[in-house]
Amino acid sequence: MQEVSKLVAGAAIMGSLAVVLTFAGLEIPYPPLPYLKFDLAEIPSIVALVMYGLRCSFLVASIHFLTLASLKGLLGPFMKFLAVISTIIGFYVGERALGSLAPKALVLLSMLIAMIVRTLVMTVANYVLLIWVSPGYLTFAMECLSNVLGLNIQGEVHGLILVLLFTGIYNAIHTIMSIVPVLPLMRILRRVRL
Repeated sequence: MQEVSKLVAGAAIMGSLAVVLTFAGLEIPYPPLPYLKFDLAEIPSIVALVMYGLRCSFLVASIHFLTLASLKGLLGPFMKFLAVISTIIGFYVGERALGSLAPKALVLLSMLIAMIVRTLVMTVANYVLLIWVSPGYLTFAMECLSNVLGLNIQGEVHGLILVLLFTGIYNAIHTIMSIVPVLPLMRILRRVRL
């Protein structure tokens, strides 16, 4: 029972922190596609993974998603949720599969796996979004790339490939930004488990 209480308390604290970080407005637009933002709100999910495990981390991401969805609609928050969950799963799988490695190699390879998983999942999700759910986003994204980078985009297929490529780069960078701040604290966080 005490473990369940810790899990719920940890999820509530970290979920609340993710929401506060979102609404603090600490975000940096990704220049090629400025509607994509780098933010700190994913870090509490990674902290929860390290401190309390996979279930707590999923709860934190879910709290964040449900709060954002109730205030901003489903689409953006759902895409954020997919990105966070795929990062968590990738990092978790990496740590489990490579557990016998030296700690530094384990963390770096787990982060690489998280980056690959997130980038693949979000590339598929963005393809579905841009082709079937909201094709108007593709036109907007192509205009952003064209304006910001001065690219001459030749047709929708070329545009789709470029948008997915630059979105993939964004997701790879965001994975690093979400995990690296937690790395110096990993040993301490695993021992603390409030």
